Amino acid sequence: MVVQFLEELCAKLMRVKVDIRDHVAVLTVSGTLMSGPTVVPFQHYVEEVMADGITNVVVDFSRVRWFGSTMLGVLAVSLEMLRNAETGWRV
Repeated sequence: MVVQFLEELCAKLMRVKVDIRDHVAVLTVSGTLMSGPTVVPFQHYVEEVMADGITNVVVDFSRVRWFGSTMLGVLAVSLEMLRNAETGWRV
């Protein structure tokens, strides 16, 4: 019950649109708060595009007003996952 609540809260606070173009995944992130547990689902989007064999990832934060250090940590983990998979990454 708590997990479901957190997932619903995260979906309201952080939205990620995935657009695949020529083997490049563009993750457009939007929301009002990007800190704490609300940012953890972002890594799942990266894992999903990697599972689909996507070789490059671009993250568009132009619709995010602010994010905290937790998001920086999630970005660092995602970058390491992509590097280990020999893919590209652009922020």
